[in-house]
Amino acid sequence: MGHFTLYVLNMDTRSIYIMDSMPIPSWFKGDHPSMHYIHNIHYIANNMNAAMELANPTWKDDIYMWRRLVPTWVPRTLNWDLSGFLVINFMHDWNGIRLPCICTNGNDLRTKFLVELLKYKDNESKDNIPEEI
Repeated sequence: MGHFTLYVLNMDTRSIYIMDSMPIPSWFKGDHPSMHYIHNIHYIANNMNAAMELANPTWKDDIYMWRRLVPTWVPRTLNWDLSGFLVINFMHDWNGIRLPCICTNGNDLRTKFLVELLKYKDNESKDNIPEEI
């Protein structure tokens, strides 16, 4: 649907962090914000549990039962087109506990993404990028 959400699985704390740049809809009436994502969590849990059982036959955990956290400090925007750029920033900047302040300006997010692509180590033209960028 053109909207991206980051689900972080922390195996040490048995937690799922749901980092969604879109606000939870006002019509949602669930007890906990993570219930808005229950279908996605169910799908992820089924596939992850199957993959883990193949990788480690002694795996007996059920990801569906893990603690679910919807951090309030994730930047929010109503612009679906920016969700992918924000998810990339979430993956890049999250330290496992908190996100630094992330700009939600579309032009800034797109520029940062483009610069990161151009600076990629296998880009044969990366030496043409000025140092200040």
